[in-house]
Amino acid sequence: MNTPYTAYSSPTLNNISIDSRYHRPFEKLRNYHRRVIDNECSMARDQFAVERNFLSWFKLSMAVASSGAVIFRDYDKARKPFQPLKYTRIADISTVYFISLSIVMLGVAMMYLWDVKLRLAKENRPARLFWMLFLGVLGFVGAMSLVIVLALSYANM
Repeated sequence: MNTPYTAYSSPTLNNISIDSRYHRPFEKLRNYHRRVIDNECSMARDQFAVERNFLSWFKLSMAVASSGAVIFRDYDKARKPFQPLKYTRIADISTVYFISLSIVMLGVAMMYLWDVKLRLAKENRPARLFWMLFLGVLGFVGAMSLVIVLALSYANM
């Protein structure tokens, strides 16, 4: 144990080399900068992932809205005055459902985008409550449309 730079006389240093004692603050500083650079790169990666996620939700929302518009257009062409078709009311309700679903999806995607961006700006990791909120809103819209369909079918009886 006779290594150079070892202080044997002090009981507080017991076998800590002087060289490592003087270089330890610089090592901590180097590790700190490595962590900051890694954290900034991961935050940029997370922000790009959030924007990609938002754009995919936006495309899905537009596809759902366009399918609702196509359903409305096709059944609107088939209508004749004073002779309503059998499924025109279901087509109207499904059109309203698809368009409202696309609006809800777009709103939830915007909320998720800004929530994650604010959390990343504060250097917190985003929570995964988005899926619970999304499924809750989707279930609410589905239940609301089911109630509307049942109310219209009972009104026609």
